[in-house]
Amino acid sequence: MIRCCLILLFGTVSVFSGFSQKQLRLENENLVAVFDEKDGSLIRLTNKQTGWDIVGRAQLGQSFELLAPLEGRRYHRINGKEQAPPIIRKTENGIVFTWRSMKSKFRESVVDITFTGVVTLTPEGLLYSGEIANNDELTVEYLSWPFLGEVTIPDKQQPLVCQNRNRSTNLFPSFHSEHGYWGVEYPTNCALLPENAFLLIRNNEQGIYICSEQGSPSEMVIGSFELIPGFDLPRLNPLTEEMDGQPVRIQFKANHVIYNQPRTTTVIKPLTLEPYSGDWHKGADRYLKWKQRLPAKSVHSGWISQPLTWRKVTIANGNELVNYAKEAQRNGVSVLLVNGWMKMGQQSNLEIADGFLSALNECRALGVKIVPEINPTTVDYNSLWYKNVLSDEIMTDPYGIPYDLRIVCPNCLRLTSILEQEYNHHSAITAADGLIFNDNQHPNKTYFCFNPNHGHAVPAFADHGIDRMDGYFAEWVRSKNPDAVTLGYGLYDTQNGYYDGYFINQSASKQSLQRYINPGIPLIASVDVRTARQDMNNCLKNRYNLCYDLRFYSNSLDTYPQIMEYGKQIEKLRNQYREFIWEGNFEDTAGATLKGDPVAYAVYARKSDGRKAVVILNNSESQPASLQVSFNGSRHALETASPEQPQPTDYQGTLTIQPQSAVIVVEK
Repeated sequence: MIRCCLILLFGTVSVFSGFSQKQLRLENENLVAVFDEKDGSLIRLTNKQTGWDIVGRAQLGQSFELLAPLEGRRYHRINGKEQAPPIIRKTENGIVFTWRSMKSKFRESVVDITFTGVVTLTPEGLLYSGEIANNDELTVEYLSWPFLGEVTIPDKQQPLVCQNRNRSTNLFPSFHSEHGYWGVEYPTNCALLPENAFLLIRNNEQGIYICSEQGSPSEMVIGSFELIPGFDLPRLNPLTEEMDGQPVRIQFKANHVIYNQPRTTTVIKPLTLEPYSGDWHKGADRYLKWKQRLPAKSVHSGWISQPLTWRKVTIANGNELVNYAKEAQRNGVSVLLVNGWMKMGQQSNLEIADGFLSALNECRALGVKIVPEINPTTVDYNSLWYKNVLSDEIMTDPYGIPYDLRIVCPNCLRLTSILEQEYNHHSAITAADGLIFNDNQHPNKTYFCFNPNHGHAVPAFADHGIDRMDGYFAEWVRSKNPDAVTLGYGLYDTQNGYYDGYFINQSASKQSLQRYINPGIPLIASVDVRTARQDMNNCLKNRYNLCYDLRFYSNSLDTYPQIMEYGKQIEKLRNQYREFIWEGNFEDTAGATLKGDPVAYAVYARKSDGRKAVVILNNSESQPASLQVSFNGSRHALETASPEQPQPTDYQGTLTIQPQSAVIVVEK
């Protein structure tokens, strides 16, 4: 076990050549963190496993920052480096900084706000926590803690990226800026915690793991990266140490969006910062370790655990649903994800599509499962129900203006009662094989509700209410139909505590990270007509259920015979090697060695005896791939198969995989 060793040094100590000051030092076998006693700035952060000086220039050190708008000055920041020296208290394994009576160059009187920031040394890294006691008239909207004045580039010969659960964005040598020039001072990109689960600032050999470990979302943290002073060439980072008289750097802030009100105290949710050595799997392993501490959920043993093919449809009546089910049966589709089956009517509050309930029984007779989509927080603002009841439940911004007339507030307890009462009138809602809940995915930036008439704190974090509401209705569905499954659209990874699985967006389905951090959870991913072959192969490699999403093209599966045939072949192969690639342990790229042309692959281990299989993809659109495959330490003979040629053949020492094709290699 790694020991935490706290070293506190008071006095003038040389930190870097040409820069000396009093310092506080936290150190264990993983890292060194050095703080400036004068202003609490983090002036050095080193990954001891690799020697990476993450914060390397002491003069760029930062402590904290908070946003507290003044009348006439919305963007009023208070920076820790501009304050009187903090009160410092040593603890057994950390440091407590306290800043009081803060100064602002835009106000003559002091800002009567006290920030107590706690940095705790853990066996793996640092834990940032604290609280803000606000005795002023200002509202503290966000607090940046930790605040890294720079994130250096560990190796300029390879890219540096920020990776999270849903995507990966470039930090070096190109910088992905996602905000217009009019909205930010510098090129900026952001990721949300805990929604995106974690952040990895990494290259292929090392990184930093950052996570706000909230089992249920209660505080939004915006992880922001700023390229200062800006681009050199379009979208490219400067390669010099200085540009236009400013030090070139990437600055990182963890912005806790707290809306700390006057005369209140707000506790800051702890945030973990841990350096690691290795590729992205080592960073994701930190998240998996934390998830193991969450309450365990019993795995649904019903149909959702099967390797089935899905399709999205929209209906107007029960006859259309039956016709879709007949077409699905012909084309190897086992589950229909259904929209349009429920609407807000003019004569009653909710209306179910004509013939929907009887259509469910016909679909079951055909062997096709039906999973309707339900949108508890999205309403039809043209309906009488909206005008008479739901217009009072709409989310509003700080000025009392609705963000989006369709979006009702999930934190309004009155809304939950209204919806449950209405749902109870319609047995068709729980009569299907399951329901998938389409959360508020934040259209028009609906992150916080400022409506003072909803009975919640103002503002209220939308995701806290979404999590509460979804969990409540998932249990409500099970109470009505114990055999039904409940799914979501993957807003939060931790929603799997009450969901039986979730639908992931198409960009996320191209990577294996979703499967890596959810090894046993049913995941469904879209197959787009335009990229069908690649999408289907990714689903095969990453153990995702594939779902045909025809979007705005032909609405008939029969129009795409080649796609349908390949889908059937994938499902057949999955069942043929089910013990490996469907029920086995997902090990991603560990345990196999592939030599030759570049390919994508994933390794699975059969639970009964540990024998392995590897699914290999050639994503090239034109060139075949030739390679050799071996399993580390294995002496077993190997066999190969593919969706097009499922009959096993002995592996002859080399493989040739055609463009946009897949092959599985299995230990006999």
